[in-house]
Amino acid sequence: MSEEGTLLVGLDVGGSTSAISLPNGDIVRNELGGHTSSSLCSYLNQERFIGEAAVAQVSTNASGTILIGELMYEESALKSHRRFQEKENGNVVVNYGDNENFELDKASVLAALVKKLAKLGKTSKVSFAVPTCWDDSQLSLVATAVQVAKLELIAIPKYEECLCAVYVLKHTPSISLGERRVVAMIDIGRCQTTCSIVAFSNPEEKEPETLATVSTHQGVSVAALDAALFDWLKQTKLSNHVAEAAAPGTKKGARLLSSVQALRKLLSTMKEASVVCENLDEDNDVSITLTRTEFTSATESVLFALRSLLENCKNKCQCPIDAVEVLGGGGRVTLFRSVIAEVFDVPEDALGAKLDDASIAHGAALIALSLAQKK
Repeated sequence: MSEEGTLLVGLDVGGSTSAISLPNGDIVRNELGGHTSSSLCSYLNQERFIGEAAVAQVSTNASGTILIGELMYEESALKSHRRFQEKENGNVVVNYGDNENFELDKASVLAALVKKLAKLGKTSKVSFAVPTCWDDSQLSLVATAVQVAKLELIAIPKYEECLCAVYVLKHTPSISLGERRVVAMIDIGRCQTTCSIVAFSNPEEKEPETLATVSTHQGVSVAALDAALFDWLKQTKLSNHVAEAAAPGTKKGARLLSSVQALRKLLSTMKEASVVCENLDEDNDVSITLTRTEFTSATESVLFALRSLLENCKNKCQCPIDAVEVLGGGGRVTLFRSVIAEVFDVPEDALGAKLDDASIAHGAALIALSLAQKK
């Protein structure tokens, strides 16, 4: 690890996983050697488990395990599926220490994860990337959490700013003098979707120009896709008594949701897939088979919302698009990729991969380094 890299890190706390990057692009690995850390924090009796250490707690201590990335979204499509207790003020109630009803505010939970991520990066200086759709209360939550973690917050850059920073570093030197390359950058995460269209030039000539950005956490996300399929399966594939038992927020509901997520991944490469949902029907396993056509029908409203978001961004731009970059967990979902390809009138195999799932964290680190150098 370079001396420069140890000064600060960029953080991308996603709905499912978090990425950490140094300004030089090196990914900070978790304690198990993985490229990302789970956005989880779990509390049980005298113990607290953070990141990868909390993964096993999802099944054994569901009521005390908090998916932090999703907690930061009030309107998450899977909010009703959360198995931990939330109060009206947004605080979380867990069994921790000697108190079975120990209350934690969101900032404290986020601070625990951020502190762990900063420790992995061997730094006390962080740049925390956020979606464009975040409001002032969410930005304030980040600032408070970093303060609680006793870290120094260098910047809170928007996702599109981070992606621009990485694209400029890696790809604009190849742009000829006088050339203008318009790129649509689409990040589809667990809880949000951001589409930005940016005009890039050779760095010796001109800074990148953002032509349009549309970002939302309502109706367009991987969580929204899973929620729609969950509801559709209950209505069409399960008997009434099984569907009633598999309610959101229950143990059987969690099992069905796991099957939904498995089907979503399988149908990104297969036209038909089957999964076995264990102990769903009075302790009996239930087999569920789904075709991609059924998947499309079940999630029609989400796909329509994505199409509307992309067309809105494209119409704001009012110029030809030269390339389309897709990233985030949703970028690997075939249904989403098909909509993106159709809206931007390109073949699916032409959707670019010049940006990856670590690009937002890398961009956040680059922006922080630039700010630090100007001081």
